[in-house]
Amino acid sequence: MRSLGKIRHFEPDEPIEGCQLLDLVKAVFRDTASLDHELDEAKDAYYGEDWKSKKDLLEDALMNDESAAVDRLIAHYAMDPNGKENDGTLYLTEALCFEHENSAKVLIDRGANIDEAIGQIVSRVGDFDPECYEAGYALAKKLLSQYKGRKYERLREKWFPELPIPSDKERKALMALSMNGRITTKHFAEIAGTSMKNARKLLNDVDKKFRLRYTAELDINKLGYLSYIAFVKFTEDYPHRPNRDEMKETLEKQPMVQFAAATEGDIDLVMHILARNDDEIRSDIYKLREALTPSFDSVWNIAPFFTTYGFMPIRDKFFEILDERVWKRKKGQQRPDEDQIFKREWAVLKELCIDGSINLSEIDKKYGFDNGLSDYAYTRLHDRGVIKRITAIQDLPLHSDILFSTVVNQEEIRAKRDRLLRDILGGSDNPTSKYTLIGDIASPVGIFYIVPAYNYNIISRDGGIGEIANTMEENLSGYEIKPLKIEEVLVGTIPYRLFDYTYTNQYKLLVEEYKEEWVEKVIYDNKKESENVGFRGERSSTELSEVIN
Repeated sequence: MRSLGKIRHFEPDEPIEGCQLLDLVKAVFRDTASLDHELDEAKDAYYGEDWKSKKDLLEDALMNDESAAVDRLIAHYAMDPNGKENDGTLYLTEALCFEHENSAKVLIDRGANIDEAIGQIVSRVGDFDPECYEAGYALAKKLLSQYKGRKYERLREKWFPELPIPSDKERKALMALSMNGRITTKHFAEIAGTSMKNARKLLNDVDKKFRLRYTAELDINKLGYLSYIAFVKFTEDYPHRPNRDEMKETLEKQPMVQFAAATEGDIDLVMHILARNDDEIRSDIYKLREALTPSFDSVWNIAPFFTTYGFMPIRDKFFEILDERVWKRKKGQQRPDEDQIFKREWAVLKELCIDGSINLSEIDKKYGFDNGLSDYAYTRLHDRGVIKRITAIQDLPLHSDILFSTVVNQEEIRAKRDRLLRDILGGSDNPTSKYTLIGDIASPVGIFYIVPAYNYNIISRDGGIGEIANTMEENLSGYEIKPLKIEEVLVGTIPYRLFDYTYTNQYKLLVEEYKEEWVEKVIYDNKKESENVGFRGERSSTELSEVIN
């Protein structure tokens, strides 16, 4: 043990230095034949009666960020840094949170699971200070950027997704597809002032880059349904409140619920619910409370909701309810009454909500309709305004939060109404509109916003919604605005899209009442096409025009 004696200058109970630790590991491994004996002597020489295990030696190496020592210990002891016994994920989590870059690299190279380690950081596993989680997340991002291969590319996309910034041409395409998801390539080429070839390439590129999916935007009122917002507050902390996974499973089974989010703030759960009248919503809420919170203390507030900007996508589950209103031919009733709809209308609505790009002839085949019947039903629904438009929404790595207010001062609001309207229509370089959904809460009177957060911090779960609320209160006096952080969307979809503000009621009011300068509208429908077309120019027997309100 002469090599050990040369590097030992302190009492056994003194902490070992990083440089000594590296020398220790070198000494221990100079003779692999007597490895265990050397290790025991090393323990005694360096730790006295407080003997350390192989695992403790590795932890010491990690804490001193001695990457060479970490590498030797793992390699020569055949330790699996990803194994449960040695808890390699925790080792890597510690190395990241303490910003020990070299040790973290060794662990990753030796097979430690960085995906699980980042998950532990995001979930705040361990007893680290909050700043350590922030530092660990930042270091993980730095390290992943240095590794090549599809595996690490997928991890970068999962944990550190980048929001694509559209060019001017891409913004034009995104807006056109938001306004008319079935716009023809020919018509878009005219709008964009480019060739058919360039228009087709641009539309296809935007489809992929912004992960577009198409759905029908419905006027649910014309189907006989009203919208409600439910705010739920649990009066006790965990574990005296529902498990979130169980809540999600329960809510997914409720066809009346189109959107639900677990939130942080004055409210714990926000839901968007459809019902035909107050009696039905009362019955639905009773059933929902029984299914969701039968043994938990909670306060529920339900308010009628009127959308003034944006829309809420309709879930596939909703059509189980709507199916009950499908007319079935029977003696004495040769036509549906006002409360019923045709099977073909039900099918078209359902399929277009699931996939707005579907060819209508495919619906005929799926449901066994005569050729052209779905096309006819679509036209009827479109002409009646039940289908407002087929719209493109972006499946982006975006987060949203909520603003709501039930305290208003009408006199102050009237005085600055034009400022409120302009705020809603405010633009940016982002691929989506400034707000996703805005509506009026009827009782108590108030407003409700869903706000995209472009600077969302996954560690602190902060998208700056508090600052937005403060700014709005300062600039748009008359409201007492409360922010809610969305912790998790439990049910439904937040429809991110880039809407043309000239087609909003807010812009109409600015022009008519506040003499805002009128901007000539872009016509997004296909009426001017000489031939009837379907999605992206594919032929259809009926013209697919756009009714824009």
